[in-house]
Amino acid sequence: MGTEVGVDYRRRLKSGVSYISRVRTFLGLTDRRVTSFESYNTLAVPLVGLLHLTVQGNLYTYRADRVRAGVVEGTALRTDLNVGFTYGVNWKWY
Repeated sequence: MGTEVGVDYRRRLKSGVSYISRVRTFLGLTDRRVTSFESYNTLAVPLVGLLHLTVQGNLYTYRADRVRAGVVEGTALRTDLNVGFTYGVNWKWY
């Protein structure tokens, strides 16, 4: 059990380029003390019709201070970068 806060930002330029950013943070407040931060960023450049060149970069960090009765110290970090083509504009993640 905990609390989550998130912010979504969308921007479409006159040239048709789209930028979407989603940031989330979670704080565990019970016997599982954790903190996580997630950032998802997408840049879509229109090519022809509904075909887009898409660059997506993600960052995820996770820190645990306590799990149940035991004290735990650890941090995890994951990043990834995807470059590819997408067709369509109304997909859930786009």
